[in-house]
Order: sequence, then structure tokens, then C-alpha cells
Amino acid sequence: MAVKISEQLHEFIAQARAGGKSDSDIKAMLLNSGWDENAVTAALTPAGDLVPPPPPAPKSSGREIFFYLLQFFTLGTAAVSLGGVVFALINHYFTDEVVAQYYQPVSSVTSALAALIVALPVFAAVSWKLIRDAAAGRTSVRSGIRRVITYLALFLASATVIGDVIALVYRFLAGEPDERFLLKIAVILIIGGWVIWYYYVTVKRDERGVGYPAHWHSSHAIALAVVFVIVAVGGFMLSGTPQERQRLVRDQQRVQELQNISWQVQTYYDREQALPVALADVNSGYVPQEPADPLTGAPYQYLRGQGLAYQLCATFETDDKQVTTGKSRIYLEPMSEVNWTHPAGEHCFDLEVTPRTTP
Repeated sequence: MAVKISEQLHEFIAQARAGGKSDSDIKAMLLNSGWDENAVTAALTPAGDLVPPPPPAPKSSGREIFFYLLQFFTLGTAAVSLGGVVFALINHYFTDEVVAQYYQPVSSVTSALAALIVALPVFAAVSWKLIRDAAAGRTSVRSGIRRVITYLALFLASATVIGDVIALVYRFLAGEPDERFLLKIAVILIIGGWVIWYYYVTVKRDERGVGYPAHWHSSHAIALAVVFVIVAVGGFMLSGTPQERQRLVRDQQRVQELQNISWQVQTYYDREQALPVALADVNSGYVPQEPADPLTGAPYQYLRGQGLAYQLCATFETDDKQVTTGKSRIYLEPMSEVNWTHPAGEHCFDLEVTPRTTP
């Protein structure tokens, strides 16, 4: 349809010129009839002065689509995980007493740190490959898939920034401290601004054919590496090394198993109205086998005391300095108020069963 309209326009101009009309008169007539000025001007331009249109964008191969999608995915993952690690550091060093008892910085930073360690290097490697392919002529900066992914990334980055800012404003209005709010806003704007800058400014320059200095991409990669190292070191300082995490996880398992044993002792007392002589008495009929230390395989120690008192002992690998209670796992009074804090090494918890009144 557009070709037919263009033919009609050129046919009218040719007839008007043959009739002695000047180009200015022809242009005025066409504009008065509602024609677009740019179309009229282009049609009236002599053939010798015409500027050839840009060539159509080359078709994208499956290989290009794969690498551009991978670059987009790893960039989004790296940006989100980078923000997650920095947020965890902010929450840790700028504590809020209102939410501190519900917030677990170690668990929140571990998943974000793992995603960052994988996604950011992959993004850097894929970006470097695409730059080399474009320089060698194997890909084109005017690729259609590149343009689609560019604006998709811009939309998602903008939507994420807006959504995160709304969430932070809500938390600020709900009572989050000022310094935490301002720091998190700054982090979102910096990370979101970097993504928008990377996908908009650099791509637009490439599409216009405006090159960068030879050292530009290298400087960008070095800046990303510096940020990666700083944030990763901060994340490891907060979450600990993998070996430290393993020791912490084993200690958490020991505490959970001791809590479970205490519940079994209480259940045994409710049925027998007496403390068990050994853990073997508790395990028979309640659990298939006696729980053992996750590292050494040694059984936990049960010491029967006077009256309703008894002790459960285990050897711990870490010093738990946080005061914790078993409320989330033990529901029997007074076990819900037991302090399960432990030092490193062998430690015994002083416990008591609760007498039950039968109706």
C-alpha cells in the first residue's frame, strides 16, 4: 500500500511539473491536501541529491540469539544478586532492632553471593565474545535481536528500579531507619542506572557507528572486576567461608537433633511418668535409630539427673554467640524458653521435663 501511495505522489509531481508548476507550488498544494511534509520534500528532491536509506538490519542467526539472550539473562541475574549482597551488608552493619530478630543475614546473603559468583563472570565472558565477534564482522551491532533485547532490558531495568524504590519507600514509611533507606535507594539507583546506561548509551553509539577508544571495553571490564571482588569479599565476611558454613550447618543440625531428643524425653515421661534410663529407652518405639553426631558419628550423651532434671550433651564446632530459643521447634513448656546457645567444644544443656496433669 505504501508503494502505491509513493507511486501516486511521484506521478502527481511529474504531471504538475509537466504542466509548468514550480516545486514550491507543488509542495504547497500537497501540504494543503494533507500530505506529510517529509514525504513531500523527499519526493521533490532531485535524484542526484537523494541520500540512500540505511541497509536493512541483517537477520539474526541462532548463534547470535543464544549469546544475546545469555548476556541479557546473566546481566539481570548479576544485577539482582549484586543488590542482594549489598542489601545484606547494609542490613548487617546498619541494624534495625525492630526486625533484627526476624532477619537472618547469613541465609539471605548466601544465595545472592552464589548467583553473583556465577553470573557476573559469565556475563563478562559473553560480552567480551560479542565485542570480538562484532569487531571481526561475525555479528552486527544492528542485529534485530540485539535491538529487541536492548529495549526489553531497558523496560525490565526501569520497572525493577521503580518497584524496588516503591518497596523501600513503603518500608521507610513503616519505620525503617533513615540511613538504611538512603543507602538502599543509592544502591538501586547505581545498579539500575548502570544497566540502563550499558544497554542504552553503548548500544546507541554502536548503532550510529560511533566507536569507543580501544581501552574503553577493557576499562569497563576492570571496573566490573573491582566491584565484583569488593562485594564478594564483603559477602564472604558476612556469610563465612564454605568451611565455616559447613561447621555452622553441622552445629545447627546438632541443636535440632538435641531439641528433637528433648521432645522425645518429654513424650517418654508423659507415658511412663519417669525419666528414661538411657537414650535407647527413648528411641525404641519412637524413632528408627539413635541420632548421632553428623561429623563423627558418635551418639549424643544423655545424663539422667535428680528429679525431673537431665542433661543432653554434644561437641560443637563453633561458638554460637547469638541468644536463641527453641520456640520455633519446641512447643512444650518450659522447653520453649530453653537457651540453646553453645560454645565451641563439648557442652551440656540443663533440661527438665514438665509434669502433666491427667484429667
